[in-house]
Amino acid sequence: MLPSLPSRGSFSIQDIIMSKTRIIQTRFWSDNYTSNLDPIEKLLFLYFLTNSHTEICGVYEIPLKIIAIETGLDKEMVEKILKRFSNDKKVFYIDGWLWVTNFTKHQVRNPNIEQGIKRCFNEIPNEITKKIHKLLEATPRRPLGDPQAESTKLNLTKLNLYVDRLMPTTYQESLKESPIHKEIIELINYYKELYIKHISPKEPIISWAKCIKLTKPYLKKLGLPRMKALVEAYLASENKFYRENTWNLELFLKTTVINQLHQLTK
Repeated sequence: MLPSLPSRGSFSIQDIIMSKTRIIQTRFWSDNYTSNLDPIEKLLFLYFLTNSHTEICGVYEIPLKIIAIETGLDKEMVEKILKRFSNDKKVFYIDGWLWVTNFTKHQVRNPNIEQGIKRCFNEIPNEITKKIHKLLEATPRRPLGDPQAESTKLNLTKLNLYVDRLMPTTYQESLKESPIHKEIIELINYYKELYIKHISPKEPIISWAKCIKLTKPYLKKLGLPRMKALVEAYLASENKFYRENTWNLELFLKTTVINQLHQLTK
């Protein structure tokens, strides 16, 4: 039984039980983008990160009327600010669903959080997922040397973990056409194909920015054929820990896992 707590304001025990914890990095206030927002825009941006309707993957359903009531802003003002956020590719409002593109970078990352993100993403309606994908594909490309090119690339690579999963083609196109990068893409796609064929019809989690960084040194050391063999061994393994975590490609790319598989399959 929960211990009795002193009443303070209008909060009840139920409020405490049902509340969520959201982490906001202190750099929020000095960030190049948020520091240039008007006070009302800052309020709304912070609300989108911390309100009780948020989900850990950064995509959640919320009516405009609720946003207006809880922030005290007029609905018209909310729509106006949302338009700016959308133009800046920070927040999108899609058929009653809100998508905060960099939501997960504010959260502490651990296996439980990753599982929560996975569950959250799987609950998003397919039509919303498809529209997010279209928004990503519509992101304008800028030529190299354009002063805005780096900021556009940064926005794409810092997107939500599960948006990374939605945009492999878009992300791959931004990579250098070097042999090692081609092998990285080939290996990651090989993992995805085998996972879908043998583990689950749903795609595994692939955070392209992280996985590319992790994959490169292994390919240089072991080569593509050997790494493909380790993928096969990992996905076919009876190891309980491996089997429970095949949905996350990053786990396979951990040094301890690669070393174990390399020793077992020599």
